[in-house]
Amino acid sequence: RSHDSADPASNPESPKETGIARRVSSDSQWTSVTQIYYLFGRVMPLPYERGFFMLRIATINDVPEMLAIYAPYVENTTVSFEYVPPTLEEFTHRFVSYTRQFPWLVWEEDGHLLGYAYASAPFTRAAYGWCAEPTVYLRPEARGRNIAARLYAVLEEILWRQGYQVLYALVCGENTQSRRFHEKHG
Repeated sequence: RSHDSADPASNPESPKETGIARRVSSDSQWTSVTQIYYLFGRVMPLPYERGFFMLRIATINDVPEMLAIYAPYVENTTVSFEYVPPTLEEFTHRFVSYTRQFPWLVWEEDGHLLGYAYASAPFTRAAYGWCAEPTVYLRPEARGRNIAARLYAVLEEILWRQGYQVLYALVCGENTQSRRFHEKHG
């Protein structure tokens, strides 16, 4: 990681702003996910034992594949707290709405998404303005490979740098995997 004191947003090669809302104290230089992008370096494929992977900021083009990951959770479990999977239009609206303020990351291997993590507002009252709710969803074949922990680590780092102070994880009582995950990672 580079903690260069230069303002990444002033870089002429920087990508356009993502629209992520500012959630930091006035003395912080890291005010958007675009700037966080420079903290972690440019996105590039990294080798792993079977090919290449990327942990990167999600784009609107990832929405259909993220919905394909999410829908089985809604249809087959209680972990999402939803009864019917959202339509592509609803999920796209959710993505656009959340990414105005919060980061949304994906884990990609060999061109296919294996999981994603994002944050949202856990509560609407003003006193909770510095709180976030991180969430992660993985394809079944991605479980047990430490992908969720890696997504969470980067998501948490971005949230802290945006100025969030408290992270809430709302876990369904019967979701033993998620309970164990959060007990282990805090």
